[in-house]
Amino acid sequence: MNKRVLFVIFLVMFAGVETFPQAQTRLLEITDAQTGQVPVSASVYFYEIGTNKKEYKILAKNGKLEIPFSGKIAVKISHIAYFTKLDTIPSGADLHKIEIQPRAYMTDEIVSTGQIAPRSKQNSVYNVKLISEDLIRAKTAPTLKDMLSTQLNMRIESDAILGSSISVNGVSGQNIKIMIDGIPLVGRQSGNIDLDQIDMGNVERIEVIEGSMSALYGSNALGGVINVITKKKAEDGFSYRASTYAESVGKYDASLGTSYSKEGYRVHLDLGRKFFSGWDEDKSKRDLLFNPKEQYFADLKLMKNINDIEYSFNSKIFSELVLNRLEYKFEMDSLENGLYDYYSLDE
Repeated sequence: MNKRVLFVIFLVMFAGVETFPQAQTRLLEITDAQTGQVPVSASVYFYEIGTNKKEYKILAKNGKLEIPFSGKIAVKISHIAYFTKLDTIPSGADLHKIEIQPRAYMTDEIVSTGQIAPRSKQNSVYNVKLISEDLIRAKTAPTLKDMLSTQLNMRIESDAILGSSISVNGVSGQNIKIMIDGIPLVGRQSGNIDLDQIDMGNVERIEVIEGSMSALYGSNALGGVINVITKKKAEDGFSYRASTYAESVGKYDASLGTSYSKEGYRVHLDLGRKFFSGWDEDKSKRDLLFNPKEQYFADLKLMKNINDIEYSFNSKIFSELVLNRLEYKFEMDSLENGLYDYYSLDE
């Protein structure tokens, strides 16, 4: 009789153990909303709603934390590189996921002019002056001449025939190296590059180094280097750009750009026309001090990134016509430009 009683008690105790299941672990998972990476060392504060219970934890590399309370919880997540996130975890949730948005910080600017490889401006051997894309947009400068005309230590001069030229710290334009994406421009007239021929529509930034750079860029860099960096990054798909510019002196510009990017391939095309009707203080004269000028340009760029090496093909077409209203032609085809001959009937 005693043995049976002990056996029954043992069964009841065993059954009682089974009727109380072990509490299940609740987890909180935190990730970056843009990259999906774990914001390591984020500070996480747990507050159980309705009670005074609270707990503080640091997020580890696995991105998961054990939720300390079983009820409804208010959670606060903070990190120096992210916006503070406030959220609520309902009671009974086994796994709760929260994404936090990264905070945009001003990082050190990257320069490439005068460097073996791109590096931060702070670590550059040379003092590189950087003209950002935001500044270019704010000034709405259509050409490089207009963009540099208000920069310190730079002076822009205009010639009625040869266009505009630049001097830096008193050193004239024939000693200033002008480049686009690190490639020197050719086609100098009287030693100068006409800055009106360089459009700003597809420019990302301009890097300027004042002073002698002949050791790196040759004898025509005695006064400094101006490097125009064009835009290269583009989101997948098509993007478009259009701009117009007008001045009361009779200057009218228009340009159109489009780009396409997919699977590492990028294609960019820029087209534009610039027109200047001419200018003179005495508008009654046919012989103007600054002759009428008309420019057309096209820029095609193909790029492909292979194993972190970017290959590119770039083709530029530029056409410029400067009209002299007093020019007399003895050829038979002079009638084609009759409006600009001395015997024409225009005003």
